[in-house]
Amino acid sequence: MLFYPILLPWPILLHAMGLTTLGCTMLLAKPTAKAPEDISTLGITTIALGMSYISTSYMPMEDNQFLHASAPVRVLLASLAGLKWLTISKENARLYKKRNALLGILLYDGLGGLILGWYLGTFSGKVASYR
Repeated sequence: MLFYPILLPWPILLHAMGLTTLGCTMLLAKPTAKAPEDISTLGITTIALGMSYISTSYMPMEDNQFLHASAPVRVLLASLAGLKWLTISKENARLYKKRNALLGILLYDGLGGLILGWYLGTFSGKVASYR
């Protein structure tokens, strides 16, 4: 796997490398009030997402089922984050930081999923040979 070409659009490659780096940072973080003990579990999950893009990047984009499936999934996750964002009231100060994080997910994954689907030419989640 070390010597395979990486056949991903550059924004997705940056996304994958960023997720992997962020996950490693969370995995190695020491528990604090800002980063509770379960941050390590979130780090492992984040590494898994980033490495999924990288480990499937050897195949051409037209045949990469993971890449095609991630476009509608990212749009769906952004929609769920948006719905949750709408239900958290501004008055609850404890949840306000979570509300801002949900807005970040809405924008980042929503736009990322839309751009990826547009780049691939489909939001079906399927490669062309299975449409």
